Parts: sequence; structure tokens; C-alpha cells
Amino acid sequence: MAQSDYKRGNMIVEDHKGTFGGFVAVSIWATGLLVIIVLMATLIFAAKFAFLPSLIATFIVGVIYGLVLKMSLRWYAILFFFAIFAVIVAAIGALL
Repeated sequence: MAQSDYKRGNMIVEDHKGTFGGFVAVSIWATGLLVIIVLMATLIFAAKFAFLPSLIATFIVGVIYGLVLKMSLRWYAILFFFAIFAVIVAAIGALL
């Protein structure tokens, strides 16, 4: 057998912890964004809700998601800008 300089318990794991923490953070953000997009589309197209009640309900769910998972202020800023973007897209759609 080949000789090895490996000694059990001497591995530096800070990089691994950082990578795993980044993976978890991206997973939480992606899940939240997908929940919001799917919820908004479901309320409008499947449940036949009007646009404004769907937007308000989706925004409330997004805020609750952020509070439960202790998201940073960036989450709320992105949530706000998505709501503004949805209103702009709906206004353009109504004009066409």
C-alpha cells in the first residue's frame, strides 16, 4: 500500500462551511422567489382572482416568508420592486 501523510481531523473546513452556507442561502432565496412567482400566477390564472388582490396576497406571503426565515432587507427591497414591476406590466397589458 502507498504511504500517506493524512492525519485524521486535520482538514481545514472553513472553505467548505462557506460554500455550504452560500448554497443554503441561494436555496432559500430561490425557493422564496419561486413560491412568490407560482403563487401570483396561480391566484390570477387558476383561482381567477383579480390582479390587485393577487398582488396584495402574494406580497403578504413574501413578507411572512421573509420574517419567518429572517431575511435581510434586500429580500423586502426585491419584493417591493417585483410588485412595482408587476403593476407596470399589468398597466402596459391593460393599454394593449
